[in-house]
Amino acid sequence: MPLIEPQHVLVFRPDADEAQVRALIEDALGIASTIPGFRRDETNPTRIARALPILRWAVIRRLDAGSGAATSVTETAGPYTTTQTFGSSSLRLLTEGDLAELRRIWSAPSGAFMVNTAPRARSR
Repeated sequence: MPLIEPQHVLVFRPDADEAQVRALIEDALGIASTIPGFRRDETNPTRIARALPILRWAVIRRLDAGSGAATSVTETAGPYTTTQTFGSSSLRLLTEGDLAELRRIWSAPSGAFMVNTAPRARSR
């Protein structure tokens, strides 16, 4: 099962171009593939469930950023001037926070683990 498919994004942005969504998904998966152990065809349902929202919202963020061009509006009243800038300051697909969370997901042990409940031996 793929980690993310276009319909995962299109349910939130039905007006988005499917070809653009596919390209952004490929880019996001390409960037995430630098994480040790990351697999596009992950089979662990827990990893899939944790990674899907991160990848989905990264693609949606990028779709919302548009071209990324910033526009400025300057208003002058007498000796006073104010400038406001609107637009995206970054077109980065996966943020450092996204990558850190994906690293945590793939560094977590998968499978069985052991918890030792016995008291530690004391040495004197």
